Amino acid sequence: MNDTDNKTRELIKLYKKDVLRQLFPLAKFSLTSTTSSNNLPTRSFNALISICGLFDKTNYEINPNTEFFHFTSLPALSQILQSGFLRMSDFNCLSDKSELHFASQVFDNCTDEMVKEKKSKILSLSACLSTAEILNNEHMWNQYASKGMGCAIQYKFVSTNIHNMVFGKILYGKRDLKNLRKLKKLNEKFKKEHDFEVADLPMLLLKVSAFHKNIMYKNEQEVRLLFYNESDYPKDFVHRNYYKDFYSDQQVRNFIKLYIKGKNPHLPVSHPKYENDLIYEPEIEISRVIIGPNCSDILNTADHIKKIQTTHNINFDVWYKNQIGPLIKLNF
Repeated sequence: MNDTDNKTRELIKLYKKDVLRQLFPLAKFSLTSTTSSNNLPTRSFNALISICGLFDKTNYEINPNTEFFHFTSLPALSQILQSGFLRMSDFNCLSDKSELHFASQVFDNCTDEMVKEKKSKILSLSACLSTAEILNNEHMWNQYASKGMGCAIQYKFVSTNIHNMVFGKILYGKRDLKNLRKLKKLNEKFKKEHDFEVADLPMLLLKVSAFHKNIMYKNEQEVRLLFYNESDYPKDFVHRNYYKDFYSDQQVRNFIKLYIKGKNPHLPVSHPKYENDLIYEPEIEISRVIIGPNCSDILNTADHIKKIQTTHNINFDVWYKNQIGPLIKLNF
């Protein structure tokens, strides 16, 4: 190994310590290579910054045993149970059209059009922490569960050891954007001092910016599972559970199926590699469905849910959120 190679290795190690790990203590690289020009020492480190374990020991980190709420309508619940999966949808499908734009202020010369172009490559599943505060939040029931006539699906991930996705809490408000600004400034400082940079840092900033939202949404206590399609050509993108929908506005929307445990036809629980394959094909396990406080016919609704459970062999409890008082478990 020549002196230039040794110097490059030292710079890479120093960059990891002085830049990346100042915010992400367990950050690491994958698919590494270096480039130089005119026989000068290497100036750029071409590598992907791994998202595996990226949020460990940070404010974005989530306890792997945490459960979540997904608020939805009763027809949507039926569709989820009958199809056997939740959707990770691309950012163009999200109701909040300001997604990504809020944190884009951190980037230099980042226009709304540039952000919009990236949205189709970012697929996400959003949920809320399963806290009493969220369950009693009228806004969540009104906004996402048909004004309280829908339900809340309580679930957890079968495994949160997910290698090709990043999983974390949403941080709210401009104050928490200091994380991204700090990382950007550390990179600029390192480049100035060592004439060396990591080419993938802007992409990392983009991915992490998906975990920042306006302070007005703070009461939603949102968490997010995120996948970014690295390919510039959708036809080159390969994911076993990747699909497309064609909407009435003639737009194509991308999504990934996030199967309920036992419902993935490609990965039955009995498969000898089931546990290992979960790192690439995450699944959820539903613990209960909570019928909303404004449901007009609780018993018939619960009976309908139970029939779908029986037909599709999905086990969970059914509860009712009374308008006053504690939750009521519905026994059959």
